[in-house]
Order: sequence, then structure tokens, then C-alpha cells
Amino acid sequence: MYNKICQLNITMIQDKKTGYSEIWKQILYSSFVFGSIMGLLEVGWVYCLPCVFSARRYELPLYPAGFILTAIVVDTLVVLTGAIILGGLISLILRLWRPASFWRFWASSIQITLLTGVLSFLYRGYLYVYIFTANYRFRLLITIIGIIIIIILSIIIVWLLNKLRLRWGTMVKKVAWFITVLLILSVILANYYAYKKQHLVITEFPKLEPAKFKNTILITLDTLRADFLGCYGNKTVQTPNLDALAKDGILFETTYSQSPHTTPSHCSIFTSVYASRHGSRNGSAMKPGFVTITEILKDNGFQTAAFVSASVVQSRHSGLHHGFDYYEDSITTCSSIFRHDELQFLLPVHYILHMQHHQIPGNIVSDRAIKWLNNQAQQPFFCWLHYYDPHTPYDAPEPYKNMYKGKLDPQLPIVHQRSRYAGEVTFTDYQVGRIMDTLKQNNLYNDMLIIVTADHGEAFGEKHDNDNITEYGHGKHLYDTTQKVPLIVKLPAQIRAGTRINDVVSLLDLAPTLLEYSGSRPPDSFQGKSILDLLNGENTDEMEKAFFERLDLAHIFPDSPILSQRLMALRDSDYKYFCSQDRKREELYCITSDPGETINLCSENPELARELYQQCKTVLGDPTSSKNSNITVDPHVLEQLKTLGYTE
Repeated sequence: MYNKICQLNITMIQDKKTGYSEIWKQILYSSFVFGSIMGLLEVGWVYCLPCVFSARRYELPLYPAGFILTAIVVDTLVVLTGAIILGGLISLILRLWRPASFWRFWASSIQITLLTGVLSFLYRGYLYVYIFTANYRFRLLITIIGIIIIIILSIIIVWLLNKLRLRWGTMVKKVAWFITVLLILSVILANYYAYKKQHLVITEFPKLEPAKFKNTILITLDTLRADFLGCYGNKTVQTPNLDALAKDGILFETTYSQSPHTTPSHCSIFTSVYASRHGSRNGSAMKPGFVTITEILKDNGFQTAAFVSASVVQSRHSGLHHGFDYYEDSITTCSSIFRHDELQFLLPVHYILHMQHHQIPGNIVSDRAIKWLNNQAQQPFFCWLHYYDPHTPYDAPEPYKNMYKGKLDPQLPIVHQRSRYAGEVTFTDYQVGRIMDTLKQNNLYNDMLIIVTADHGEAFGEKHDNDNITEYGHGKHLYDTTQKVPLIVKLPAQIRAGTRINDVVSLLDLAPTLLEYSGSRPPDSFQGKSILDLLNGENTDEMEKAFFERLDLAHIFPDSPILSQRLMALRDSDYKYFCSQDRKREELYCITSDPGETINLCSENPELARELYQQCKTVLGDPTSSKNSNITVDPHVLEQLKTLGYTE
């Protein structure tokens, strides 16, 4: 029997037309089957594991059919590409070595080889679920070893199938298919229940009064300094749309961000928790289990959507997607065609055309948001828009890029960078104006609650601490250049339009304010306080204070004795204080007489510095026990942070 089958296969090899036809038939068939499996697996991970892969993104109006079809088609094309390469190698082997008895069963050989790719894909997903925060080099080593083992096992399986098919024929092939499908379903279900077990922390959220809730839009303008806006006194930079919104709303003169970095600052906004508690750094997600304002709103039946523009706030790098029905965080310009970044990463053309960036321009964010606003259901909604444009590299499209060239004071430090930054601010203002126009066209503007703020500011060569420090960019210090941010709140019906409030407030206060405004008490996990009394024009006897911090940057600067330490700060009505965790760096400024923070008063007033340190320690925690140099950031994100100047 064995000799007859071998003779049949030798005859088939000699009959090139029959042999090649069989090869390519199996290539097409197997590619479709395995591509469909991988596509459905991708969809399963997106739905079941939003903490690992990006959250749900569909073609509007929010139907998953287009996303599922795209996943299957793209993965099929990817598998087909690999199968064609495999088929070419087989053809070459047949031409060079006719007695290629190892390939006498085309179907089992090709399908098991393609199965190797699927198993490797499953294995990679398994690692991301269970050791996602582990050391990257360790994870890479385990991945390589695991895939090599899978390849070896696949070769053994091919050999065994060829041996067993001599006795039991196609039954072995059917059993292999059954085991493959069972394996895939088991991995999906196991990962799904593991995710549910790890993230099911709170089952009941505060109940809101729907009649009191108003449609709300939160707009965060990344890296935006308040003093570059016309409504905050700038006479040169044109920001007509934000100025108009300030006239319709309430402007806060003294608002502080809780972190000088994008990811932890936004995590604090949505959880009302200080960074030292939620643990996020730029490019690393916050710890699981913290309640977000969007989870509470979603649990109460409100529609939630987000449109973000940078890798550091993508779902897997931040964890901010929790509670959002729709979280559009694709940072590739072709996302309208391919709806999922994970699929795009597999496309060779993706790398050839360099379509993967660390950010997308604001016009794409506005386009996506406008499409959603024009199709949103007639129910209360919360929408978050994030614009990254004011961040480096200050490369706005014309005419914005050079519109302030030669128009700023030439005596200012790095005036060229300032002028390009100003162009980005005006470009972003225009994109915000497009959103406001859409709201007005849909008769939503008048009855909406609109909040505009920034995650942090930007420095352009300002000098501090008795000229000992010259500050550039953001993320390394806690001066007002980066921590003092704009905050504009437009109430429904433009209540108290044109009001300006000078009280010290924090971005940490936004979430509890929104809940109280909606008729609910904030959960105990929130560390901020509601500022609804200020919005309503009521006087408060509470002392004005804001606390903020910069977690250690050991994951970026492991050898820096300063940057690898945590900073914490306090701002009250008169003074600004901050220090490093070992207190070797300590600064105190009287903001009322020294708004530029140039004269350090620590040596003149050590008792006040000691008192403010104790207040920081009470609110933010003991700084000597909070260092966490074991934080791991995706190396791709670290590379993007280098591109953005964080490692300079």
C-alpha cells in the first residue's frame, strides 16, 4: 500500500500541471479558511478584550458588520500573501528535487504550515493578555522561543499526518480541523473570562437623574498654554472660536493640571484620582479597577464616544476607553478604510507608505466627530474630543504654519518655535470651531454643556529658581508654564455667560462636578471636589488649593538622579511649592508677586516650605515610598516619546 501511494505521488510530481494545480487550489482554499479564522479571532479579541486591543470602532452608524467583513478580508489577504510565498517555495523544491516525498500530501502540508501562523498569532495574544506589563525583553524572548516551538511542533504534526493518512485517510484531517477550531474557541473564552475576572470591580454605579443631564462635550487641547489664547489676554494669536465660547461660558483664570504628561493627566481627568494612585505614565495604562466618569454615564444609559489623536491616549496605552461605546483611537490616515490598527499593522503597504505615526492632525479628529454627531441617537450623550496639534513638532498645515512668523516679540527665547506653536494653536481653534458649527446646525449648542481645557502646557525657554533652571517643553518640571491650563465651561442656555472666576481649581474636579450637575453624588474613589458652587456663582469658604505631581521618569531616564525621582506640588491662593521625593530639590514662590516663579523663597521661609511639604505628603502620599522604576512602556511608544523630545 505504501509503495502504491508513493508511486502515485511520484507520478503526480512528474505531472507538473496536475501537481501545481493541486498546490494552488489548496493555497487559495486554505488562505480563505485560515484568514477567516484569524479575522474572526481578531473580532473576538476586540469585543472581549478591549484592554489589550483597541476598543470598538465601526463604520457609522455603529454596525459591526463592516468591521467583521474588513477583518476577514484583510486577514485573508495577509494569509494569502504568506501562502503564495509558501507555494512558490514548494514549486521551487519540486523543480530542484523531484523525489520531494515530504510534500506528497499538499493539503496537510500547506494547511498545517498556515496553522503555524494562526497558533503563533494566538500565542502572541496570550502573552499580551497575561504578561502585558512584564519586561519587554523578557516578553520578546518568550515570544521567539514559543513561536520556534510552535514551528517545530507543526513540522512534527505534518510528518505524523502524512504517516497516519497512509492508514486512516481523511479522518485524520477532519480530527485536525476539529482540534484547531476547539483550540481557537477555548483561547477566546479563556481570555474573555480572565479579563472579566480581573476587571469586574464595581457592579453598581451612582444613579443619575436623566432629566438633569445635558448633552456634554469635553474637549482637551494637548499641550495648550492658557496665555496663547485671546480670551486669556493674548493680543497676537488668533483664537476666535475659543474666544467666542468663553463669551458664552465661564472662564477659570487659575486652573491646574494634575500632571505634566498627557496620559496620566487624562487618566486623572476621567477617574478624579491623582497619578500616584492610578499609576499611569506616558505610554503606560493606569492600573485596573478605577471608576471613570464614562463608566458611570454608560451604566445610566447615556451614549458615550471618544475621538482621540495620539498614541499616548490610545486604549491599550492608557486604559481610557472604559465606559465608551465608541472609542476611535486609530492614528492612521487610512482608518476610514481599515477600521482597526491591529489589522493595519499586518499590511506591508502600511510600512512602505509610512502611514503609522504618533498622532493624526485635528482635521481628521473633527471629521470623525462630526460624522458621529450627525448620526448620534436621540438620547443624552457624552463625547470627548482630543486634539494633539499644539504638541511638538509644531507642524501645522499652511497657512497656519508660518502665519505668525516675524509677528511675535523677537526678544522672546526661541521665538521661531513659539511662532510655529502659535500657528498650531490657531489651527486647533479652527477645528474646535467646526465642532461648534456642527452643534449649532443640529440645534444642540444652546442646550449643551461644553468643557474645553488642556492636559498641560508648554515652556519656551523660561528661567526659574534664581536663573538656575531654563525650561523647555514639558514633563520635567511643575512650573505654571506647564501646569496652569485653560478651562472654559459653557453651561446650557449660556447661563452666566462671560463670567471669569479666579479661584484655584483642578482638572481633578471636572468628573465630580459633572456628576453633581447631573444629580448624583460622586463615588468615594474620586479625590477631586465638585466646583458646581463656583459655576452657580455661590461663594465658598473652602481654602483655594490645587495639588499636582510628576511621577518618576525612570522608565525614560533610568540614570538621571533628578528625573528618576517623583515631584509633588501645591498651589494655594498665594504660594506655589514643589519638591523632589528626597527634598534635595525644593522650591517656593509667591505667585501673587512673582508669577514667573523666578525667586526661590525656600531659604528665606523654611517653616512655610516645611508646612506645605506636609500638606503635599498628606494629600499625595509619602513621596519616599512611591517610586516605581519597574514600570514598562511599549518600546514603540518609547520610540515615539523620543521623537517628541521627551528624552532630550
